[in-house]
This record gives sequence, C-alpha cells and structure tokens, in this order.
Amino acid sequence: MFVLQGSQNLQILYDSLEESFPESIKIYGVIFNIKNKNPFNLEVLVDAWPDYQTVITRPKKEEMKNDLDHYTNTYHIFTKDLDKLEEILKCAQVINWDQVFQIQGLQESVGEVIKRISASKTVKVDYAKTVLFFTKSPMTKTSSDDWTNKMHFFELDENNK
Repeated sequence: MFVLQGSQNLQILYDSLEESFPESIKIYGVIFNIKNKNPFNLEVLVDAWPDYQTVITRPKKEEMKNDLDHYTNTYHIFTKDLDKLEEILKCAQVINWDQVFQIQGLQESVGEVIKRISASKTVKVDYAKTVLFFTKSPMTKTSSDDWTNKMHFFELDENNK
C-alpha cells in the first residue's frame, strides 16, 4: 500500500468510486472531504494505481498521537478484492493494531476479515452494525400515517438488528 498523492489522482479515484455504489459510498464521502481542504488531515492508501483494488483512508501519522483515541484513529476501507484484504490489513504499516481505533465501511465481508485478523492477533473487537439507506427521490411527510407506511419498508427483521 502506498499514499496516493496529487489532486488529479484524487479526482480520478473519486470519479471511479461512483461505479461501485453503494458499497463505496462511505469512502467516496471521505475522498470528497479530502479533495475539499482535507479538514480531518487524512491520507489515502491504495494497493496499486490506477488499477486499485483496495482503498484505505486514515489520519496522517502525526495526527494519531493518542493510542486510545478511537475517534481520531479512524480508518475507512473499500475493497474489490477480499482475498488480498486480509494480507493488507495485517501489515503494521497500514493499520496500527496496538492502538484503539475504528474501521468504517459498508462492506459486510470486510467485517469478517477484520474478525479473523483480530482473532489471530488476540485483539478484542467491538462490532457495531449500522444501516445506511438512501432514496433516489426525497421522502416527504404528508401525514404521520404516510410516514409510518414509508418507514415500514425499511424495517429490519430480528436477525439484522
């Protein structure tokens, strides 16, 4: 993995991530912020360029001063190749497994890889699953019954809560 440099490369990455929606939308948003003044001082890692398979964003090393700060020590991951992801994430130069950190992404299979790695490193992992949904047209509330009917569509069954 290496740090992707240059505004032109970031734009190419940003544009290409649209092809992988919705799985890539989380990292797409992070790249948007990096392109627009990088308010969180993040860097972008790719496994290859321009034919990347995995993209990871993380704070620059100088930002990760507190080993217990899981808000600052946040990684975002998107991959097209799960087979190589485990090898990438085990690398100490990519993720500092000695810190408290969080990993965000929208690919459930990435969570399975993280669980395997953490078990092999005897690292305790707290796993939280959230659901993101969006519509192509905005939902409007005309009455409380109308809103309830629309939200019923998005209810989770007991296995997914």
